[in-house]
Amino acid sequence: MRVCFGFLTPFFFVGTGIRFDLLALAQDARTLLLVPVFLILFLTVRGLLVLIYRHDLPKPERLPFALSASVASLSLVVVITQIRVYERDMRADIAQALTAAALLSMLVYPTLAGLLARTAPPASSADAR
Repeated sequence: MRVCFGFLTPFFFVGTGIRFDLLALAQDARTLLLVPVFLILFLTVRGLLVLIYRHDLPKPERLPFALSASVASLSLVVVITQIRVYERDMRADIAQALTAAALLSMLVYPTLAGLLARTAPPASSADAR
């Protein structure tokens, strides 16, 4: 299933005409600082699911689960920001920062989750909770 999503993602962005301007993002320091803020917000808001499942997950699996759940839906972020910029409800630099944070969450969070899952010792059922 993941192969299908990964295969179709570039076609979506070509079809929607996404233009990601990295230079425009880097021109303003405040906008550039928004990228890690949005990354932290993605982790905080979406990673809080681990609190719901804290009794069902062993301790070593909680942080990888939170990181995996925090990956932003890039297509949703792109569409919403493009609509808001078109409607003039959002500035283009803020949309660039949100898109950059969503891109980074897709790259960084699964990588960290995989590394943490590999290095975590296997939990027994007795000491997992």
